[in-house]
Order: sequence, then C-alpha cells, then structure tokens
Amino acid sequence: MRLADVHPVLKEMLAVFEALRRLGFPADDIFAVPEAIEYGSDRVVPATLLRTQGKEFAITAGDPYPKEKFVDDWEAAGKLWNAGKDSERGAIYERSVIKRKGCALLLALEKKGITPPCIAARRN
Repeated sequence: MRLADVHPVLKEMLAVFEALRRLGFPADDIFAVPEAIEYGSDRVVPATLLRTQGKEFAITAGDPYPKEKFVDDWEAAGKLWNAGKDSERGAIYERSVIKRKGCALLLALEKKGITPPCIAARRN
C-alpha cells in the first residue's frame, strides 16, 4: 500500500495532525480517536483530538468509518505517512479540507481558549 492509497478520511486526519504540528503543538498532545455514532453501531466518526492547555478540541475528519478497521488502518496510515516523501505528505496537506479552512481552525481554537504555540511565541 502507498500513501496515495490511504482512505480519504484517514488522509484528512493526517492533514489535521500536520496542521496542528505546524501551529506548534507537540505530537504528544494530538490523538486519533474514533468517536462513537451511537451505542452498538459498527461505524465511528474518526476525529483528531488536541489535548492542551487544560482543554480538549476535536476535529472530525469526514464520513463514518468501519469501527473494526479503524485502529489497524490508522496505524498503517501513520506508518506510511512517517515513511513517505515530503512531496507526498505535502500534497495530501495541500489538498486537505483543514488547509482550506486554516483561518476557521485558528478562530475555533481561540474561541475554545487555546492559543497555538506559534502565536504565543509571537506575543511574548
């Protein structure tokens, strides 16, 4: 499997992770979580969760995903991302929804009371 073959929902999650890293958040503060749709459902809504500054901020990545495949597929996607070329990762990020909505992300973080480290550094 190649990075280009990763499911679009997982590509978007990787792009969200990248966006948060570019804002200066440490990788240890960013998690992939399968948000349950309803009790007993076999599908989840994948989300990227930021835990920082005593708060949590979740960004969903798209359509529901099969629950039984999520963990294995996410781990495989992460390995492909880490082993991929900068050009491949950059292309996924550039085509992502989160890239197009960067200003909305910053406003949502600010509304939640979370200051990205790159902005905090400029204020100091």
